[in-house]
Amino acid sequence: MVVPINSSNSDSHEREVEAKDDCPRIFLSADLVGSTALKYALPERITPNGKNGRNHLEAIDQASLECVSEREKMEAPIPQAAQADDQYEDFRGQTWPRWMGVLKKFYSDFTVEYKGQWKRFGRGCAAELKRTDSGYNLDPEALAEPRLWKTLGDELIFVAEVRTAWDVLVLVYSFVEAVKEVRSRKVFLENSVDIKATAWYAGFPQKNGMLNLTSLNENRDDLEDDEKQTSVNSTVVDFLGPAMDAGFRISKFSNPSKMPLSVELALTLALGIKRYKNFVSRLGKLTFGYDGRESLKGVLRGNPYPVLWVDLVSDRVERKLLDSERKLLPHGADIEPHMVIQFCSSYIRFQKPIGMPFLPGSPGFFDGLDEAIVPDLT
Repeated sequence: MVVPINSSNSDSHEREVEAKDDCPRIFLSADLVGSTALKYALPERITPNGKNGRNHLEAIDQASLECVSEREKMEAPIPQAAQADDQYEDFRGQTWPRWMGVLKKFYSDFTVEYKGQWKRFGRGCAAELKRTDSGYNLDPEALAEPRLWKTLGDELIFVAEVRTAWDVLVLVYSFVEAVKEVRSRKVFLENSVDIKATAWYAGFPQKNGMLNLTSLNENRDDLEDDEKQTSVNSTVVDFLGPAMDAGFRISKFSNPSKMPLSVELALTLALGIKRYKNFVSRLGKLTFGYDGRESLKGVLRGNPYPVLWVDLVSDRVERKLLDSERKLLPHGADIEPHMVIQFCSSYIRFQKPIGMPFLPGSPGFFDGLDEAIVPDLT
C-alpha cells in the first residue's frame, strides 16, 4: 500500500508536500526473508495469552508507521521497541496465526528502530562536529527525516528528501544499523526469518516524477463518508521514473548479507565517506562490494548495470566465513571508497541517461570528478 501524507499534520508534512518536485530523494527498502516459509510452516492459530488491555502487537496505526506521534516529537528519550512475546493476540483479543504476529512485530520494530538510530546518528554527528570544531555546521533538526512511503507485503520502503551529503550519510548509516539490530531480536531468530535491504537515489524533477493519487479516491462509491474525508484530507504520492525502476530491479540482488545500491547512491555515499573521512570513521565502517555488471529488465536498454552493495553482516563467525569466501571470488568485498568513486563516475559518463546526482544543499560536492583523473569505460 502507499502511505498517505496527511495535509492536516505538522509543518514538516506540509513542507514535504510542497517541495515534492524540486529535491532528490533516497529510498531504503527492508524486506523480511523467510516469511513465506513461515506462513506455510505454521498454519495453526495462537491461543490468547490472557493478558488484559492492548499489547505490543496491536494493529499499527498511521502515526506509528510514520513515527511522527506527538510523543516522539517531544524531546524525550528515543523510543525502544517492545520485547518479543511468544504468543500473539490483537487489541480486540482475537487470535492470529504466528506469522501475522511476526509480521506486525517487523513493521513496528523496524520503523521505531530506524527512527531511533536516525536520531542517534544525527545527534552524534552534530555533537562530534561541534566538539572537533571541524568547520561543518550541522543542525540535527534540519537533517532529512526518513518516512515510511510504501508497504509491499513483507517489505517496508522508506523515503527521504536529501539536500546535503550529511543527509545521505546519516540516513544510510542509521538504516544499516537498524537492519543489524532488528534481525538479532529473539522473535525473528526463533522463527527463522531475516532481513534483506536495498537502497537507491532518484533525482526530482530531473528524469523522474511524482503522481498525486488523492483524486482517485474522492469519487469512489465503495468508501464510507469518513473514509472519503480521510482520502480528501491526505495526499497519496507515488514516485515514477527510470531511477525508480532501476532501484526496484537491483533489489533482486539483495540478501541478508548484501544491500545493493544504485550507482548514483554508491557514488554519493563513497564520496561523502572520502571527503569527510576523518570524521566519518568514528561512525563505524561501511564495507563496499562489487559483483560485476548484470542486465536489468528494461533498464538502460539491457546494457549491464553495476551490482554495487554495502555489507550487512554483523555475526563474527559468519563474517570470518564470508571474508574467506570472498577472497576466492573474482570480485571481492572491502573495496575502497576511492575505487567506488572512480568506477561510478566513469559508468555514469558512459551511460549518459543516468546523469550525475546532485545535492542542492552541498554545492560543488561532485566537483573534481573530471575525466582527466577518472578513467573512462570507453
